[in-house]
Amino acid sequence: MTSPLSSAVASVVGTRRFVVALGGGADSATLLHTAGSVAPQRVRAVFVNQGLAGSDLLERAAEGISNVCGVDLTVLAGSVDDGPNLEARARVARYLAMEADLDDDELALTGHTADDQAETVLMRLLRGSGAGGLSGIPAERGPWRRPFLGFSRDELRVAAGQLGLPFADDPANSDERFLRSRIRMHLIPLLEESYAPGVVDNLGRSGELLAADDAMIEALASDIEILDVAGEIAIPLAPLLTADTPVASRVVRGALRRIGDDYPGSMDDVNTVLRVATSGRSAHVSGRVGVKSVPPFLVLGTDPCTEPPEPVAIGDIEAFMWGEDRYRVSRSRYPTPVTTTGRFSVVSTGLAEGPVEVRSVLPGDRIDLGNGATPVTEVLRDAGVPANDRQCWPLVTVGGMIAGVHGVRNASWATPHNGDTVLIIEREVHT
Repeated sequence: MTSPLSSAVASVVGTRRFVVALGGGADSATLLHTAGSVAPQRVRAVFVNQGLAGSDLLERAAEGISNVCGVDLTVLAGSVDDGPNLEARARVARYLAMEADLDDDELALTGHTADDQAETVLMRLLRGSGAGGLSGIPAERGPWRRPFLGFSRDELRVAAGQLGLPFADDPANSDERFLRSRIRMHLIPLLEESYAPGVVDNLGRSGELLAADDAMIEALASDIEILDVAGEIAIPLAPLLTADTPVASRVVRGALRRIGDDYPGSMDDVNTVLRVATSGRSAHVSGRVGVKSVPPFLVLGTDPCTEPPEPVAIGDIEAFMWGEDRYRVSRSRYPTPVTTTGRFSVVSTGLAEGPVEVRSVLPGDRIDLGNGATPVTEVLRDAGVPANDRQCWPLVTVGGMIAGVHGVRNASWATPHNGDTVLIIEREVHT
């Protein structure tokens, strides 16, 4: 007779080939064993070693688990440095490493449980998230599938023990620096005992309900077309003004993402844009974004840069100001949780000598993209950077050579490779 775990896996993989994200713990160990019994010829496993406390322990566990299950294991590097937002950065690094390793027709499965879902919903509730965040971990997004969201962590741990799988516990799970660990170890047990027996199931149910609401809001918002017009973003006023507030807010966030390096704006930014739509009075939101009513459209665009900032010598500094924006500087080993896109530049500086500097665009600037020197203004235009912003756009240089156009492209010689020490420059966002 087919077990509930096997049915859950079979229902999401169908006839596709797939990869199990094997972390070395009980959840992913049970997932791999189940996957191996469902489709032994179509499954492989991947472990990402992030160079953190416990990574080597977990890699050895992953090797033992894959041997017991008779499934091939690939070990990838996805190291991150200790520091702020470690959990989030490590998660992004794992996903990037695995997605880069996926074949086009492969799915990726994770062993997330109902407990993980409950913790995620609580974390986002504490941070004031809306319906999208409170819907929790999606069962399906892109190539990712999470077949065990309907099972508890205890169920999977018992199954792993009964199967004799040599799993290990991640030390990070009991590290109280992390909010998720504190929620797991203290808040959920307190809620379960004193306030809401069955809280894990209840939070999961709330997440499912909110996911359905969020999908409806997204579908309604997609009916209002957002236009790119000469470097500005235009929203038709009539449907925006007649839409319900949650839908109108979603449309505005979509417009802000387009003009703000995928940053959807703060709640204050969204409310400011909606006030301009109703009042007709122009205003500004984060990132030098001006908002004005030009019937029949609401138009968002960045203000022109008239005075380029002075060059900044990077050296050993940890942060610097560029116009009104603050940028953080760090160094890490590649691959990193981020790449050169949006708010980030990740460049390898080892193939050139001389000081590292950030400066604005100068007349005649060109960047070597591997097929000849391309004008920087052309690179910025092709990336959709408004003409108003191009003169003040930050460039990363090493010894006077342009290593990267921030958040857009790296020079071919500055493109990182595995094992390189890289410079990371991140534009901070306003909350």
